[in-house]
Amino acid sequence: MATADGWADLMHDTMRGHSQYFDCIDYPSYNDIAQNGGVPNGCGVLYASAYGISVLLILTFVFLNVFISIVVGSMMEISKLSESVLSDHKLENFLGVWQKFDLDATGYIEQSLMWHQLSELEERL
Repeated sequence: MATADGWADLMHDTMRGHSQYFDCIDYPSYNDIAQNGGVPNGCGVLYASAYGISVLLILTFVFLNVFISIVVGSMMEISKLSESVLSDHKLENFLGVWQKFDLDATGYIEQSLMWHQLSELEERL
């Protein structure tokens, strides 16, 4: 019923009453069910629709909340990862210092200059 697959059929079965196609007993005893081959043959009740709809709504809200909490949790985890990565200010500082040592803009600096470049950075990366 939580998947909403066939919930209407289940609800209608629990509301069944006497008809030419379905013979039922209002309050079956154990002997009545045993005489019917172990198959329950009791009549349904009218308020079964209210029960069926309320259960369906509650389960829908529960699964919706679980889905939303998974999505929100994932988004929070991703935002934490993005905060821990290099910030724009640190990147601009690093590129400014890099340009001082890489005058030809080759993308490479000498290994001996690397320690000087790192010491000129404002803060740790």
